[in-house]
Amino acid sequence: MSDVNGRLLKNTLAALELASTVPKRFVLQTGGKTYENSFYYRQEDSLIAFAKKHHISYNIVIPAWILGAQHLGKRLDFPGDIVAWDKEQLQTTATMDSYFSEFWLVLAGWYGLKWDPPVVDAEYTEFEMPLNPRGYGPNGKIRFTFNLIEWASRPETQKAWAEIASKNGITHNPFDNIERVWTPANFALIRSWPNSVSMDKARKLGWHGYLDTHESIREIFEQMAKLKITPQLIN
Repeated sequence: MSDVNGRLLKNTLAALELASTVPKRFVLQTGGKTYENSFYYRQEDSLIAFAKKHHISYNIVIPAWILGAQHLGKRLDFPGDIVAWDKEQLQTTATMDSYFSEFWLVLAGWYGLKWDPPVVDAEYTEFEMPLNPRGYGPNGKIRFTFNLIEWASRPETQKAWAEIASKNGITHNPFDNIERVWTPANFALIRSWPNSVSMDKARKLGWHGYLDTHESIREIFEQMAKLKITPQLIN
């Protein structure tokens, strides 16, 4: 993956040179995985070399997560435990990236759904992750009553989505590649440790941008509805 992503950006930069279209400033958006491995390092090396060669400026930003129950007559259940429910969940919007370069309840309300918090004494599946979120101490653990990959694989879920899509003229099918679509969403929800990314460096450089979390996420859902990716919000 590192090699593929590295070549992807390197080829893009080479194409800019061939087209004599060198920007004054280049923004590379990577992601939180940069804190865990060398997933993005080749891209960063290519960009830094390109910027030095052409005497341009650049920014490397490391954002967090970039943002059918009603149809089944069911409540909006949260898959993780109470620790995952309470954790800080850092969000990033594409709007804020371009400028720079208690959500579950709100989401349920937008679609007119009833919701349930995690049940403390429910039967949970526990899984120890092969990574250490602190860099010391025990590895991270996740606990869940169900996972979104399994939920998305259920025939009744896919049947319900097909009916919703037909009713709303939706052309996108998030069940075409279940692992690719639902694995990141599943991990974002059931992870039990907070994901904090410091903005200290950006603020020291004069960046003080702000967007309201709920308003930004709602705007994304409204845009997806207009693009016929998701159904219209009710409230």
